[in-house]
Amino acid sequence: MALPKELLNDIQEAEKVQKNKTHEHEWSQPIPFESVSLPQFPVEIFPTWLREYIESVSKATQTPNDLGSLSALSILSIISTNRFKIKVKHSWSESLNLYVMATMESGGGKSRTLKNYRKPLDDYEAEEQEALKIELANQEERLKALYKRRDHLSGEYAKKAEETSMKEIQALTAEIIELEKDKIESPRFFTSDITAEKLGMLLKEQAEKMAIMTAEGGGVIKNIAGKYSSNGTSDIELYLSAYDGEKINIDRVGRESIQLNEPYLNMCLFVQENIIQSLNRDFMEQGFVQRFIFSLPPSNVGYRNLSDETEYITEEVRTSYFKAIKRLLNLFGELTTLEFTEEANELKKQIIDENEARLREDGELRESDPLKNWGSRLNQKVFKIAGLLHVSDYALSDSFTPMVSKETLERARNLIPYMIAHAKATFGVMRSNSKLEDNQYILKRIIDQLKEEIPRRDLYQLVKHRFDTEKLGEVLDELEDRHYIEQAKKGRKQVIYVNPHVLEKGVNI
Repeated sequence: MALPKELLNDIQEAEKVQKNKTHEHEWSQPIPFESVSLPQFPVEIFPTWLREYIESVSKATQTPNDLGSLSALSILSIISTNRFKIKVKHSWSESLNLYVMATMESGGGKSRTLKNYRKPLDDYEAEEQEALKIELANQEERLKALYKRRDHLSGEYAKKAEETSMKEIQALTAEIIELEKDKIESPRFFTSDITAEKLGMLLKEQAEKMAIMTAEGGGVIKNIAGKYSSNGTSDIELYLSAYDGEKINIDRVGRESIQLNEPYLNMCLFVQENIIQSLNRDFMEQGFVQRFIFSLPPSNVGYRNLSDETEYITEEVRTSYFKAIKRLLNLFGELTTLEFTEEANELKKQIIDENEARLREDGELRESDPLKNWGSRLNQKVFKIAGLLHVSDYALSDSFTPMVSKETLERARNLIPYMIAHAKATFGVMRSNSKLEDNQYILKRIIDQLKEEIPRRDLYQLVKHRFDTEKLGEVLDELEDRHYIEQAKKGRKQVIYVNPHVLEKGVNI
């Protein structure tokens, strides 16, 4: 039975009055858009000497263990690349190089963290360069003299065309080629913000192995995206090929091309979150991003005890780390192939099957095409890490076996949930960049008014050059869901009530 008209009007009016009063209740704290709980890096996968160093450095720098753990993996991979590979099956083997990327805000301790892990390699570089100083100088003088003699003979031959001059020129050329081929180069592990051409030259000089390890990874990303290119286009091919050791030729105008037969690059980039948000379509479509292990740890900035003078990195822990790294640097020369034991091989099959299931239509790695493409390389990452953990287990041992145990592979497997969760968060950040910017823009306009109540019509006038009414409504609904605002009617006018917490504390979105 229909309600009487007078009663219906009273109910509607009461509902309207109630809605108009919604802003008077006790407001909840706004929910930040980046508020997401991600797992911490499981440092227990590392052997004692490395785990203790990671934990000590993290306390000393007051940074998350995630930064130290990725730094440690990168140092292991830099040492192990071209010294070890891991055989997965038949014709499938993996080099132990890695691409890793972690986010941390400016001033968050990125540089101090990396410095602690790089130090033994930087020391090794300096010592080797000093030891080779005389030999390198003699080599340079010898080559300079040969080139000068050949140039002189070429001039003489141009004037007189004597056959003896040509024979000597040919002999000198052969000697120069031989010396250049066997040329001793000053050993070098690291480079940073350079062109692809220069990186190719370094790879050629350093036995096709190089690492980019920097706390200013944003510059490297901009570089790869085309910073040094004449037309601003991405020069990404070398970075793709050098992850998998694929042959590549780098053509140079007016100069001999650089031919790399099996180059391997390691990358450890610490960046600010806006760099991840800005990764362009080329990076996504060509598979560059999918090669990385990601980490988005929470920042400690604002919660650190910077006046703490405790020496967290004890002499014993530091000495153990330096000794282990030095032993690894000096222990092996020729390429060693690691293989799984029979028990580990069964676990390997299980890991492959589990990861394949994650790529099904209803699997956790099918949320987006970029995530799916990243997941297609998950096995590769797991087996590389298993190889690195195996090498690290023997860093302080007098013996070594190339057989990787089930226990070691299980430790690498334990990193899968971490890698997946942080990859999901990373690709979520990339996808939500535009939406986040819209939310930030509207919220800033609201806060700028310094009012607890704003007519929606007035807000629209402020932003209509960028938002139509439908788009504005979508953003306001999102802000309301997160308790930044409430929308209501006041008479016939639509109004926006602003959460006092936002106005008082300037809460970040």
